[in-house]
Amino acid sequence: MNYPVSYYQVRQDDFMRPDLISYKVYQTVKFWWLIMTVNNINNPFTDLTVGLTLQIPNLLDVYTFYKKYSVRS
Repeated sequence: MNYPVSYYQVRQDDFMRPDLISYKVYQTVKFWWLIMTVNNINNPFTDLTVGLTLQIPNLLDVYTFYKKYSVRS
C-alpha cells in the first residue's frame, strides 16, 4: 500500500452488514469483500462485531491494484 489507510469502527447499524460499511467509506457496496479480506474476517456474520476497528485501504491503492493486475483482452 502506498497511500495512507483509514480506520472505521463498527457501529450497531453495521452489525453483519459489510456492504453498509463499504458504502459508508467508499460510496459503493462493491468493496465489502476487500475490507473483510484486509482485516482477516472470514465470516462477517460472526467475526464482524460492534466496536471492532477496521483498517480501510485507500481507494487509490485499490484502483492501482486493479490497473496493474487486470486481465486485458
